Amino acid sequence: MTVVGKHGVVHLTQRTDQSVGYSYWPAGAVIMPTATGFALSQRSIDNALSPIAIPALPSVRFNDLLTEGKLRSLTQAMCLTAANAAQGQQNEFLIDLKATPETAYHRLNSGKFGCAIEKLTVEFSSPTSR
Repeated sequence: MTVVGKHGVVHLTQRTDQSVGYSYWPAGAVIMPTATGFALSQRSIDNALSPIAIPALPSVRFNDLLTEGKLRSLTQAMCLTAANAAQGQQNEFLIDLKATPETAYHRLNSGKFGCAIEKLTVEFSSPTSR
């Protein structure tokens, strides 16, 4: 299947009550069904652009992460910098984004949202549960 449209598509898979697997495929990406959902096709991976050198993400907590496209912007920045972790907050909830050994980043095109992200872990918690 080929992702069509202006931006791309997000695919979430529930991992626990407080976490999801986050995948994002930009327009033009080819994805394939798998036994556990979907994955970027090898053809898309083989045609990915070379990584670019940009500074690492700052160690800050990004506020209002689930509004105004901030989550997509942060995950794209994580992809471009090959970041292992980032943190955000939405109201009283803390949001941890973590790359695991199964997480993959692929720059499929040079557009603003051209990075494919597979299986990034997104964990939600409240300050009192930490």
